[in-house]
Amino acid sequence: MTERLTSIAQHFVRDGITRGATVLDATMGNGYDTLFLAQCVGDDGQVLALDRQTDAIRSSTARLTQAGLVQRVQLILGDHATIEQDLPETCPPLAAVMLNLGYLPGGDKEITTSTASTLHAIRFALAHLAPSGRMTCMAYRGHAGGVDEAAAVASLMQSLTDNQFIVTHKKAPANGPVLWMVERVVA
Repeated sequence: MTERLTSIAQHFVRDGITRGATVLDATMGNGYDTLFLAQCVGDDGQVLALDRQTDAIRSSTARLTQAGLVQRVQLILGDHATIEQDLPETCPPLAAVMLNLGYLPGGDKEITTSTASTLHAIRFALAHLAPSGRMTCMAYRGHAGGVDEAAAVASLMQSLTDNQFIVTHKKAPANGPVLWMVERVVA
């Protein structure tokens, strides 16, 4: 089910990205979504990719270099708790944002996203989402604090108004991941 939700997330985001767009991978991890986004934006586009772990920067750099797409991506060592300070000051409206919550696969499982920083990053992303822009948030509930973090994200998503955002979600069984998909309504 996780693979399927990941594919659903990428398909949803892909449909909202045009060549030359600026997009954000707010939790870079091992760079799979970063690479996907770099493929979507084309030569004139830009991917901003953020993670607080140097291991994430290293693995993402290797993945992007191998694909020949590293020039489309600005890799940022930063935390989504301070996302507004870590992104460029002149950040244009974002055509897409992707977040994956939990821990770095293959990394230190003690280093996880937290409810407060996640909610902060989601609010920031929503405020900077372009008209018709799309955001996905995949919450992996299997780590310590993951269930509470997913519940807080659900509460935030439910508070979004229909005249500004369209929100849908899909859930895996038991403590599997939950995927939220958000589209900004064109005003």
